Amino acid sequence: MAVMEKNMYLESSINRGRNGRTGIVGNTVSVSFPPAYVFELTEPSQSSCLGLIGNQSSWPRGKVIGGNAGNKGWGYKDVLPYFMKSQDMRIPELMNSKYHGTGGYLSVEHFRSHSPIVDSFLEAAKEVGYDEVDINGQSQTGFTRSQGTLRDGLRCSTAKAFLRPIIDRPNLHISLNTHVLKIEIENGSATGVLISKLGPIPTLVRAEKEVVLSAGATNSPHLLMLSGIGPADKIRKAGVKITKHIPGVGQNLQDHIAMGGVTYLFDSPDESKPLGLGVVLPRVFSFDSFIHSIRSYNNDFYWPDVQLFMATAGDNDDDGLLNKRGVGISNEYYEQVFEPILYQDAFTIAPLLLWPHNRGYIDITSSDPYTSLKNVPNYFSDVSDVRTIVEGAKIEYAISQTVAMSKINTTIHNIPPPGCEGYAFLSDEYWECQARHYTMTIYHPVGTCKMGPVDDEYAVVDERLRVRGIKGLRVLL
Repeated sequence: MAVMEKNMYLESSINRGRNGRTGIVGNTVSVSFPPAYVFELTEPSQSSCLGLIGNQSSWPRGKVIGGNAGNKGWGYKDVLPYFMKSQDMRIPELMNSKYHGTGGYLSVEHFRSHSPIVDSFLEAAKEVGYDEVDINGQSQTGFTRSQGTLRDGLRCSTAKAFLRPIIDRPNLHISLNTHVLKIEIENGSATGVLISKLGPIPTLVRAEKEVVLSAGATNSPHLLMLSGIGPADKIRKAGVKITKHIPGVGQNLQDHIAMGGVTYLFDSPDESKPLGLGVVLPRVFSFDSFIHSIRSYNNDFYWPDVQLFMATAGDNDDDGLLNKRGVGISNEYYEQVFEPILYQDAFTIAPLLLWPHNRGYIDITSSDPYTSLKNVPNYFSDVSDVRTIVEGAKIEYAISQTVAMSKINTTIHNIPPPGCEGYAFLSDEYWECQARHYTMTIYHPVGTCKMGPVDDEYAVVDERLRVRGIKGLRVLL
């Protein structure tokens, strides 16, 4: 999305109505299909995603307004006031918190309904020594019911929060079904953007002052490189004329990754029927989650390194209708692991890395703006990431063994993924194998247009988000 000084927003689609699926809570996977989303597949890996089709991770790239969400002025105390100003906290017990704001554009609520098993999660987490906290407050170590950017129970995207209230301003223009081809650079200054809108003939849109690029961790570096800004050798190889050599464009790719597929079976008590405690698609379609941030290896109380995402559903609950397709689970994996337990009451605990050490990169492959880029996340290329997620898995299993979870006869599903049969079940080697086979993105890629000081060779933008060496061009996201 290119944002210009005259407030022109260029996007491919916008969801303004009440019927669009992007307003449905818990519908992340089901909206990961065209036309609102397209898939960007990572490069095949030999160290992760081994249980996914082609050993590739599927990264949804939204084509909707609002996105997919050591430098001076960017410390926690510096940015907190702006987060508070933009927020409308609607959870009663947090409305007076010094870490939250009210009256802003972006509303935050608890989910309107939750599955009863969430209460079991809460009780179990207390048994293993973690308190209930506001993980968006002073300390992130602990557990909480999920807070969501919601308004009256429906998803509140940044477009809904910030653009809808000003949609009729005369100085704002939103261009739908528009593809940005490149940024126009003249004499070292960004002067506009070249776009394609419902036809083969490109149109040049001029900027009076600045071009502001906010296309995300994959598209922003791609557009810079299509415009000749980035690593000179890679840009030349793609057939693009060099405008400015900035080696850090597309580098430093980071993502929150999780180990998926760990499924726990349980018995819903008679008094909870016919719906039961969890979520099974033929019975009811709802969704709930519970977030638990823990320390697995580091000893700093304020810096948890693992987050446990507890979902009241499993991959077995929908016969592969949503999650299998969205994540890209191979037929062999699904048939071996999940088909034997189809539609049984289950929940999932997915440990995810909060501070990954691995670094990947985005590369341009062609001067054609419609050609896919090369996405290499390098998941689990750093052994410390493997060690951390294994410890997180062991803690999640300990939670499943508490008295609270025994009340509903919780047991871990013990059919191993294809390729992991040779490891002792629940050993460190087994958990590592599980993580390398069911490697799941949490959709938080960042870092490919790094901010940094002038002496950082790989810094793309300065502390004012200005692209180094190019006048009139900033990158927000």
